[in-house]
Amino acid sequence: MSDDLEGTLERRLRDRFEDEVGAWDGSAARRAMDTIRSQGPARSPRRLTGFLAPLAGALIVTLVVGVIVGTQRSSPSPAGPVSQASGGASPSIPPHQPSPSVPTASATAAPTETTPTETTPTPSPTAPPPPVLQAGDFGLVVMEVPIFVRPDTSADPLQVLEEGRDVWAPQAPEVIDGSLWYRVEFHRFQGSAGYMFAWLPGVWDGQAVIRPYQPECPERPVHIAEMAGLSPPERLYCFGSEDVRVIGVADTLDAGESFYQVRPGWMGIDAAWWFEGKRGSAGTSGAFQVHVDPALGIELLLGETVRMTGHFDDPVSSQCIREPVEGYPEPLPGEDEAWCAQRFVVTGVDRIGG
Repeated sequence: MSDDLEGTLERRLRDRFEDEVGAWDGSAARRAMDTIRSQGPARSPRRLTGFLAPLAGALIVTLVVGVIVGTQRSSPSPAGPVSQASGGASPSIPPHQPSPSVPTASATAAPTETTPTETTPTPSPTAPPPPVLQAGDFGLVVMEVPIFVRPDTSADPLQVLEEGRDVWAPQAPEVIDGSLWYRVEFHRFQGSAGYMFAWLPGVWDGQAVIRPYQPECPERPVHIAEMAGLSPPERLYCFGSEDVRVIGVADTLDAGESFYQVRPGWMGIDAAWWFEGKRGSAGTSGAFQVHVDPALGIELLLGETVRMTGHFDDPVSSQCIREPVEGYPEPLPGEDEAWCAQRFVVTGVDRIGG
């Protein structure tokens, strides 16, 4: 500190001390002041410096602290607590450098993304298609399709019907376990006289298996080839119980496999006769089976050309019974009578010539 400053401080302190001491009431105090004044300028400046240095330092620190405290009182305090550094200094954070935040767990959990659960639709029952055949209708198979002993496609089929096969529905179709079924009469084997009944699915591989058709009935008089060209149910449809006359030749031929034992026996396939047209190099012009009631006493005259008279839907048909051979389905009500009504029962024979 310079001598001028020390001198100035000394004078100020002396004046201040004199003022304060002068206010005291006591001789000891006055004598002390007189002693100090009597010393005057003869005191050594260095000795005074040694005395004033600590006092001046304390005064400067007091002034600096006062300025800082005043500044803090006049300025708004920074937001949030400020931690004290070692040594007593208070670090300040610049406005453009915000205090780094520490991530904390949120009290409310963030919503988690949920994947919507796919609900498997409950398969609704598929309505079967409307039937194309009703009781008494005829149909043609439009695709290869199996036919079954019972209405169950998981069972072994009785046979596979090829495209174009004709069938007849003696009864109305049925919906069984949600599927459309036809009870039909069909030709068991090609080239045989065996017709029987079984269950045909109305839909196969997603397609309708059958389409209806109307039989073409021949005009009268009937040629034997026209009669031979009709199926047994078509013959009954075309002629009913009317008397029919046909010219031809009676013969005995193998009737093929018998699927049912028929009563009365003379209406069975194994007891039938064949009535055929004129023979030629290509065979006959057609043939169909006929039955003779022994009670009528009619002789067919094998090998002779005759005019045969007969009818379908014989009254005996109502008492006809068929018993299935093992492995074949039991007849449903009405099927025995329908099958027997399709038999041509001979009522008369007229010889024409050899």
